[in-house]
Amino acid sequence: MLVVIKPTFTFYIPNSFSPNNDGRNEMFLPYGTGWDTDNYSMRIYNRWGEMIFSTTDVNHGWDGRMPDGVTEVQQGVYSVKVWIKGLDGQDHEYIRAVHVIR
Repeated sequence: MLVVIKPTFTFYIPNSFSPNNDGRNEMFLPYGTGWDTDNYSMRIYNRWGEMIFSTTDVNHGWDGRMPDGVTEVQQGVYSVKVWIKGLDGQDHEYIRAVHVIR
């Protein structure tokens, strides 16, 4: 008898973070298990649909800054779009909102 154990796919996208330099909850970063870290993309959009952050590195989170890396975004709601592939080869796409709390 051959027993095949498939990896469990879990993926969590926080709904808020507080990049206010208090040392807690400074970085927005999804996390989980059972996914292919080489097939990952995350984009953040402002309320006008302008992309303000993009990464394909699972260890590179958003710090609440504009693309210039200096200007902090205003407190508010931003859209997050994530593409990820599970270790089983299944593609996943998530569209969520994230609240920036200052």
